[in-house]
Amino acid sequence: MQWALKRGGAAGMALLGALSGLLPCCLVYGALLVAGSTAGALPGALNMVLFGAGTLPALLAAGLGAGRLGVRARQALSRAAGALMVLVGLQLAARGLAELHVVPHLEVGGLVFW
Repeated sequence: MQWALKRGGAAGMALLGALSGLLPCCLVYGALLVAGSTAGALPGALNMVLFGAGTLPALLAAGLGAGRLGVRARQALSRAAGALMVLVGLQLAARGLAELHVVPHLEVGGLVFW
């Protein structure tokens, strides 16, 4: 991926996009499970092509939008994303501990936090 990024240009960016499909992503894993449960290779491949086409607009918008932001805004978003990931990790850990009856479940007005 680093080689593709250094290469630059349209070919380098296309290669980088293709290689990013190898990164772990829960949405891709879910789509792969659905594709694997189809009746054959062609329906499975079609499923993955449609999944890719469906995610393309959002990924393009995010990429183009991030490119228009300044360095400070991108750094702030990066920090916020990191903080959000830590919070989600803590919430998932609390949910697991609650299932093991180590901590009580937290429920507020029918909304279960863990």
